[in-house]
Amino acid sequence: MKSKILTLLVVLLMLASVVALSGCLGGNNTDDTTNETTPEQPELPEEPELPEEPETPEETETPEQPGPATGNSVTVTIGGSGSTPNMLQIRDQRFPTTTISISKGETITLRNSENTNYRHWFRSQEGAFEDFNLTRNVFATLTFEEAGTYKITLLRNPETGEAWREPPSVLTVVVT
Repeated sequence: MKSKILTLLVVLLMLASVVALSGCLGGNNTDDTTNETTPEQPELPEEPELPEEPETPEETETPEQPGPATGNSVTVTIGGSGSTPNMLQIRDQRFPTTTISISKGETITLRNSENTNYRHWFRSQEGAFEDFNLTRNVFATLTFEEAGTYKITLLRNPETGEAWREPPSVLTVVVT
C-alpha cells in the first residue's frame, strides 16, 4: 500500500513538472529571426499624466511648536543632583502628587525612580518648555521664572501623545 502511494506521488510530481516546463519552452517556431516590430503582447495605452497638485504649506513646512504661554517661562536642566526641597520621584508611571505650589523663581526636581528601565517623557500642556525625557535615575530641574499655572503630562510616547495610564498622570505646578 505504501509503495503504491509513493509511486503515485512520484508520477504526479513528474506530470506536474512536465506541465510546468511546457509553458516555458514556447511553441514550434523554427524561425531563428525575430520580428522586432510585432510585439508579443498588445501594447497598453499609456496612462495620462495628471497635473501636479500645488504643494500646501502643511506638506512642506514643519508646524511650529507651541511657544510658552503668555508670561510663562520655564528653564529645564537635565542631570545634576536632586538636592532641591521640591523633589518629585516618578514611580509606577505617575507623579507622586497632582499639585505642587512654589514661588516665582523656585525649582522643582523630577527624578525617574522606576525599578525598570522605562523612559519617561514630559510635556508642558501650555508649551512652556520643549518635551524632554528622563531615563532611570536621571534628574531634571525645572525653574519657573514667571507666575502662573503649569500642567506637565507624563507620556510614554511623545509622537503619539500616548500616556502610561488613562487618565494620564498630570502634575499641576502653581507658581505665585
